[in-house]
Amino acid sequence: MIEFGTETVPDALEPFIRFQENLFLEKGEIILDPSLDCSFIILNFLHYIGTRPHNIDKIVDICIKMGPNMEFKKMLLKDGIPDGVSLIYRLFQRGFFLKSDIIIDFMNPKRDFVELYFRSSFDDDDLGKYGCNNVLELHQCFNFGFKLSSIGYSLKYDDSDLLAGFLNSPTFDLYSDLEWSDFEWSFKPLSCDLLSVCGHFGSIKSFKMLLIHGACVNIGAELNSKNKYLFMALILII
Repeated sequence: MIEFGTETVPDALEPFIRFQENLFLEKGEIILDPSLDCSFIILNFLHYIGTRPHNIDKIVDICIKMGPNMEFKKMLLKDGIPDGVSLIYRLFQRGFFLKSDIIIDFMNPKRDFVELYFRSSFDDDDLGKYGCNNVLELHQCFNFGFKLSSIGYSLKYDDSDLLAGFLNSPTFDLYSDLEWSDFEWSFKPLSCDLLSVCGHFGSIKSFKMLLIHGACVNIGAELNSKNKYLFMALILII
């Protein structure tokens, strides 16, 4: 039984807690328990890259080491599309998956959009539709969920220097909700204030900077649809 202060975690959740603790280690090689099944590992991988995206390369390296396990590769493709497409795309770039491996269910409502990641060429309509000036910006969105110059990128990857530039701009609205990116799959809020975005991604430096400048959590009409992100944001205050 794992204890947090006076609280305990149910026995059924202990494998998830142990696994996540192992993933969060900053140093040392991650050794996966051979008794864990593929579905458990993939579930944790997808959760991890959605909440700690700056460590996605660590997950990519582990996946590549597991490459000979064909069951793992098949399940990762099946479970990783669409919500884990950023991981699939990184593995595609590293040669772990071939283009012929990427078979998207024709019933998947996101099929056309997901296929965009694995195309070899793009036209002006593709760039214009997603507000990209060139193919490089489009690939940045594939890799990072947001353009590298955006407020979304600064909050997701806890880039305090980039955030400072926004905060020093007289036109920046500290109290606005983040304009969400079509390429960010970790969660899809109807709207989400800046502090809650930091809470979701564990971006502590950005969270503190926003607080110092007077940002607050939006607890208006959208509260019910995003209360768990509010909760994550409040955790960082403690």
